[in-house]
Amino acid sequence: MNNRTGLSPLVRAYRNDVCETVHCGALAVCDPQGKLLASVGDPDFTCYVRSSGKPFQALAVLESGAADRFAYSDEEIAITAASHSGEPEHQELVSGILARIGLGPEHLQCGLAWPMYQPRMFEYIKEGREKSTLCHNCSGKHAGMLAACVHRGYPIATYRDPAHPHQQHILRAFAGICDYPVDAVKIGVDGCGVPVHALPLRNTATGIARFVLPSGQPPERAEAALRIARAMTAHPFLVSGPERTETQIFPHLHGKAFGKSGAEGYYVMGIHAHATRFGPLGVAVKIGDGNALRCICPVLIELLAQLGALSDDELAALRDQHYKPVLNGHGERVGVVRPEFTLEWK
Repeated sequence: MNNRTGLSPLVRAYRNDVCETVHCGALAVCDPQGKLLASVGDPDFTCYVRSSGKPFQALAVLESGAADRFAYSDEEIAITAASHSGEPEHQELVSGILARIGLGPEHLQCGLAWPMYQPRMFEYIKEGREKSTLCHNCSGKHAGMLAACVHRGYPIATYRDPAHPHQQHILRAFAGICDYPVDAVKIGVDGCGVPVHALPLRNTATGIARFVLPSGQPPERAEAALRIARAMTAHPFLVSGPERTETQIFPHLHGKAFGKSGAEGYYVMGIHAHATRFGPLGVAVKIGDGNALRCICPVLIELLAQLGALSDDELAALRDQHYKPVLNGHGERVGVVRPEFTLEWK
């Protein structure tokens, strides 16, 4: 382990059996009681969770009563916790939420974006469309924040402010389910302009484990966490989009787990009780150089394999994401990106 940074090698890229690149990081595996079961690198490595925090931010929407008042479906709960790709299905769900709360896309303060999936973006450009708030990957999260504000009578113009009552509710819910002191959570500004939170990997892993089994949580938080986990497990496409981690891995797991990506190589995963001999688990991963595109799928699949969560058929179906081919300009396989770590059991 690199004792200066707390990061250890997780993934290596090879070209003709010569190692070209080493990607370091850290991860923690915890149960809902907060016990650290396994790790690589420093489980107390602290960094911003970025969009991996969206399930935690969605907690505050459901706890507020807004999801019940506005009759959220599981699909709408999933989009509230999503970093979606701006596909038509995603936009329709966000538009539906906004219409029911009496607001429109102009009230979203997430910024303007193209669809994330390149073929869709090129299609929109060819058709002469413009960027929109609905296409922004955070629009479901922002719609949820607005729904909570409308329900509770909070100001909507300032909902991004860290001092806003709904942002304070998010902070308390996040810290509470993760067993971390509220005043110890570091606050920054995320890419979409709302507060983003930093806390140790082991605490985030504990928190996401409690979406699967809400150990020791107040009744309203427990119910909200279970609903979010159910929605994310059932609808990985709504949580992400085409050719994304969630759609490349989780449809092959037959309901064993759900996950949420975050910028700069962060990832959280909740593992359901039937998947391993350890019962329900939570995982938090940080890739040190932020290269999620290359590293996250190999790390998650290897982690699930070492936990005994994958059948031979599931491993076979995931092989090209587990050991990612390096291709040249002719489409020839010239190398491989593969995970190279062993869980340290506690």
